[in-house]
Amino acid sequence: MSKTMEFRWPHEAAESVRVAGSFNSWQPQDMSFDAAKGLWKVQQEVSPGKHQFKFVVDGLWVHDENQPHTPNEVGSHNNVVEVLSPTKPSSPAAQIEVERKFQVPEDFREALPARGYELVKGFAEETIVDEYFDKKGLDLIRADHWLRRRNGDWEMKYPVGAVTEGSGVTLYHETSNAEDILARLRDLTRDEPDKSNLNELAERGVLSPFARLETHRTSYRKGEVNIVVDATDWGYRIGEIEIMVASKEEAPAAAKKIDDIAKELAFSTFTADKVMPAFPTEE
Repeated sequence: MSKTMEFRWPHEAAESVRVAGSFNSWQPQDMSFDAAKGLWKVQQEVSPGKHQFKFVVDGLWVHDENQPHTPNEVGSHNNVVEVLSPTKPSSPAAQIEVERKFQVPEDFREALPARGYELVKGFAEETIVDEYFDKKGLDLIRADHWLRRRNGDWEMKYPVGAVTEGSGVTLYHETSNAEDILARLRDLTRDEPDKSNLNELAERGVLSPFARLETHRTSYRKGEVNIVVDATDWGYRIGEIEIMVASKEEAPAAAKKIDDIAKELAFSTFTADKVMPAFPTEE
């Protein structure tokens, strides 16, 4: 039996907000602004099962990082909602991504399926265009913050700590919320970004592109483990092994599992300077 769910986008700064997901065939549905509560909302009939969805905020497809979410097949995240049948217990939603990058051997297309990793259906190969942006002084890169526009959508990834000291595995937080990205820019650059959106800041040169990467991505999944392999447009194969966990306490075990998987698959240690083009510098 379907259940009436209320979907909320708890941010005021928008001209229009819609919601689209597997429960409505990914057709964006208008949400209304509740001035008293300072949020956007809509009620939607949702059938039993686990559904993925996104918000369409002023034309941009984004997820709310403060609601349960999961990686999707094109390298970003979708929010998730589950309507339980009377006999199915609920399960906690994983919120923290534990990941590590590796260099991938040439035979990965045979090696991964041979070990039970299934190619994600519908995304046998996806072309992704990433443009990376920074201030002229490279303030973001120096702080290990990565601001990119992927196929037109803005995302920022930044570190929130190491799994364990000396492990080489970092916990990263990823946001696609424009307000949060602008706040992060303010903290790192000590500027006061105006009310412009990120596209306008890029058009005016406040944010400048320093790299454009075109990759052909294949995605594999086995249980809780996601493996993404990107073949860059200049000839390198970069793999990322990801596991989502519910708390930082679970991260060390996930990191060990990632290392064990990498050894089994003969993935070698990733060295960033071997695959990233040189950054431009100001004289």
